Amino acid sequence: MLARHSFSAIKNPCHHDRPLGIFWDLENINIPSKSAGREVVSWLKDTLKPHGNLKEFRAYSSIGSNQIPEHIRSELQLSGCTLIDCPHNGRKEVADKTIIVDAMDFVMQNQAGATLCFITSDSDYAYLLSVLQRYPQHRTIVISRSDQDSMLEAISDLSLRWESDILRLSSATRTDRGQF
Repeated sequence: MLARHSFSAIKNPCHHDRPLGIFWDLENINIPSKSAGREVVSWLKDTLKPHGNLKEFRAYSSIGSNQIPEHIRSELQLSGCTLIDCPHNGRKEVADKTIIVDAMDFVMQNQAGATLCFITSDSDYAYLLSVLQRYPQHRTIVISRSDQDSMLEAISDLSLRWESDILRLSSATRTDRGQF
């Protein structure tokens, strides 16, 4: 599913050398129990390779809550994904706020242009994406679940689906809701 630009415009070779930052809301979109973390990371990197030179790859979750099994955390970390612990401690939207701050820091570090990929179906990122539209040197990609009708698609440069574009599942095999 495409948003503002055609896929060929996004695949333009000049975008290949752009810094790429991946910001993954693991509390919103996680790795299915039948998938290996290293495999999912590999699929993500392969899918996003034409869109920039990977500089930041971060996944956000409350690690201490034990929602992510240790072997998955280890596979993510060993595959080059930095896990950012977002303990809630009675607070809401900790991962969302941390992602937004880290994404804006990435933009400031790459003012000449960058590609930012958000893996989420959470509409809380809509305002951030709409602000980033003001800066044509920055491209945005949203990877969301296919069962979510996300307004994020409309305000990103490219929209991909977690199940089909990343996990490479057919519609017949999409019964697992992405739980560990």
